[in-house]
Amino acid sequence: MRRGYSYLDGVEQLLRALRQDNYEMHAFTNYPIWYEMIEDKLKVSNYLSWTFCSCTYGMFMHTLTFGGYF
Repeated sequence: MRRGYSYLDGVEQLLRALRQDNYEMHAFTNYPIWYEMIEDKLKVSNYLSWTFCSCTYGMFMHTLTFGGYF
């Protein structure tokens, strides 16, 4: 499964440019372990923060959305 993850052409360059222009970017996920595999392979934290991982915090996105947090 890990082999299936890669940057699409131009995406890493776009992320790098946005980061250099001081845009703050965040990632959200509900997928346990997968985000760790993605990070290990692609090092996306060089460009953005893994701000909310419900598998880590024990809350789901729909709970937050309907709870008025987003």
